[in-house]
Order: sequence, then structure tokens, then C-alpha cells
Amino acid sequence: MLNQSDLYLGASAAWVKAKGEIDPLAASDLPLVLLGPTGCGKSVMAGHIHHRSKRTGGLVEHTLGSVPDGLSYSAFLGHTRGAYTGAVERHVGVLESAKGGTLFLDEMGSATPEIQRLLLGLLEGRPFTPLGASRPVTVDVRFLFATNAEPELLVAEGKWHADFYYRLGGNFIRLPGLAERRVDILPLADLFLLRRLRAMNKPWRPRLSHEVAELFLRHPWPGNIRQLQSVCDRAGALMQTDRLVEAYDLTPEFLRELSPAAHGPAPDPMVSRAHEMLRRHHGNKAAAARELGIHRTEFYRLLERQPRHTPSGGYARPA
Repeated sequence: MLNQSDLYLGASAAWVKAKGEIDPLAASDLPLVLLGPTGCGKSVMAGHIHHRSKRTGGLVEHTLGSVPDGLSYSAFLGHTRGAYTGAVERHVGVLESAKGGTLFLDEMGSATPEIQRLLLGLLEGRPFTPLGASRPVTVDVRFLFATNAEPELLVAEGKWHADFYYRLGGNFIRLPGLAERRVDILPLADLFLLRRLRAMNKPWRPRLSHEVAELFLRHPWPGNIRQLQSVCDRAGALMQTDRLVEAYDLTPEFLRELSPAAHGPAPDPMVSRAHEMLRRHHGNKAAAARELGIHRTEFYRLLERQPRHTPSGGYARPA
């Protein structure tokens, strides 16, 4: 899992710009909207903003798309016992739970018109009344929102009220995806690999082969940091000896996401694995074929095809 401390790892211009905007705004009570593609670290950044704020309460996270429309109001406002059929006990909503702290609302593109009207009133300091209650409640809450959609497009498509859009005051912060952070990809991969190895009590230093480093830099990363972490977690878990991470440690799904038209054909991980087995057995082809579980004829065929990079050196950042 990406930690708040990891947010400062990155030297790309897009990431430095985003951090430069966030840090001075974090100490304010302004509502902020975090924009960016899926998996770019919006929820982690929300935790970072709350940590740097002066809020005395906790951080409460709520994903709008995870609650059915019929229950969204109850989840927000809370309800008293008997407020509706099935309400057998009092429920404190996310608004009261975040009292004195920060409420982070993710997937704001899914906000219903009712929720937007409610939020508009709350942003203007109005009280709210839990379902079934007789008295209104006023809470001191700092709001953070997140969406992977463009706010202007949400307004144009009628998904956001214009009043709600303008009340946010243009406090939009764009978090870049990995496609805009190419220089950060390999350092992040090293970090995730090291963390996985340490979690499994493997004392080795993470090292990517030249081939894998090139694949990581070429990959479009539609799932961004979340996807990179998952790929590195799997690769680290597969390592049973101190060796380079090779292409055969990557999933076929990862390799299929590479665009042959834009980048040339993706390498066959079995080719890299055959050469790795040959090195491991010091040139003994029979032993290497046996460990790979294929006939020697097939093994020889694989050896005729060289990997895109001969994985003898490998990528490793200086310690």
C-alpha cells in the first residue's frame, strides 16, 4: 500500500507541481477537489492533506459509488431508530463521524443531485437533520473530494449542478498519472519491490533486468501507481533467490497492455526465462530444459531468439 511518506518520492515536473500546490492549501479549511486518473494516489493524498491540516478530529473516507442511491442519504446524515423500515437502531452518519476532522468523499462523479444540494448547504455552514430526528445538527467538517472525471464535463453532462461547481471555488488539484511521471516509475518500482521483499523476510536488494526496466518505462500504466505496486508485489513474491526481476515474473495481462503498434512487439517472457535458466545451470542446456519443464528441442528453439536486452547486467539504482 502506498504510504503518505511515499508521496514525496518523485522528481517529475508534474508531480513536483502538484505537491507545490497541495502543501500550502493543506493547512487551510478550504474544500479541495483532487482530480486524476484511477490509481494515481488520490486517497493517499487526502490522508496527507488531513495530516498537514490543523484539524483535531480524524479522517473519514466515504466512497459515493459504494452506497445504493436509496441509502446514500442515510449514510450521510445518519438516522434514528425507527426512522424507516429496517432502522432498528440509531446510526451515526459520515458527517457526524467526521466532526472536527476531515471528510473525504471519493467518486464525486457519482454524487446524486440530492447529495449535491446537501453538500452545497453544508459548505455554506448550514445544519442538517438526521433522518427521523427532530433537531438539526451542526458539525465542523473540512471537505475533500475526489473524481477521475473533469469537473467542467460533469457540469456540461448535467451530472453536477452549476451552483455546486462554482461553490467549490476552483480549488481543483490535478494529480498526474504515471504516463506524466516517467522518471518516477523505476524509483517507485524499487520502493515497492523492496517493501515486498522485506515483508516476506527476503534480504535481497531489488534489481530489475534491463528488459523489465524498459518494459516498465514503455508501459501505459492504465492503473497507475496501484497497478505498478501490484506488478511489483507479484514479482517480489515470486523471487526465491537473489536475482534480477525478469520479464517472466510479469503477468501476461501486463504484457498484453503494451501497444505493439506504438512500441514494437512485446518480448516473449519464455525467451527471457530460457536464457535465465541457461545462466543458472552454467550453460548446461539439458538441465536448464528440465527445470523449465520443456523438451530440449523446444528449449533450443527459444535460445535462438535473443531477448530484447541480454539480461546480464540489469537495472539497479545506487544504494
